Amino acid sequence: MNTPAPAAEDKPFEPKDFPKDLLAAQRKLAELYAALHAHQARLPWFREADDGWPKEPERWHRRGRPATAGWDAADAETYDQLWEDLRKTARRGRRAGVQEGRTHSRPGRCRAGCLTLPRSRPGGE
Repeated sequence: MNTPAPAAEDKPFEPKDFPKDLLAAQRKLAELYAALHAHQARLPWFREADDGWPKEPERWHRRGRPATAGWDAADAETYDQLWEDLRKTARRGRRAGVQEGRTHSRPGRCRAGCLTLPRSRPGGE
């Protein structure tokens, strides 16, 4: 059980006063997402070569897809690297916030009075 840190009595709560490192992490995540989506927009619809399939107008949910040669090795490597960078940045930002008590890691109410959800336990309990 962790003992909560004492609230700062001399400074009133300011909801828009976010820690600079968390803002930087959010900005980095937004930049990585933008780079990933821009990269995805120019890639073929399937990673591997595929013959595609024709459109079936009598079935509303079956849209056709053209044949594709798939992604080349450089595009696949860039895509994988962007996803890995996203995962690392998200984990790093989450750990920093929890370690310093900046996220709602405790069930109930935080020091600022925000209603929070309880943390899920491993195993889905």
